[in-house]
Amino acid sequence: MVLTHILTDTREQALNCIEILLSKKLLLDATISEKTTYSKNETSGKLESKSNVLIIGRTKALLFQSIDQELKKSYPKNMPGLYAVPIVYMNEDQSDEIRDKTAKI
Repeated sequence: MVLTHILTDTREQALNCIEILLSKKLLLDATISEKTTYSKNETSGKLESKSNVLIIGRTKALLFQSIDQELKKSYPKNMPGLYAVPIVYMNEDQSDEIRDKTAKI
């Protein structure tokens, strides 16, 4: 089991990603939150900030490639950031729910 993190530019894009992934049963559920991403400008050396929306969704690790493919298909020019964080421990009932309610591999 993993927590899939998807970093989008707008709330609208985040909601669209969630709709796509939930409709294909690639995520069990999703949470969104507003975040600020910081990076250093290579030319000026100054700190720059950017507003993003983070989607966190519970799913099976085996579905990660399918999630990646769906997002690439939907966003060929503006692909959201995507990575997964393993869930080390989980209640057995919650684990069963993810297995039962997401796409079968």
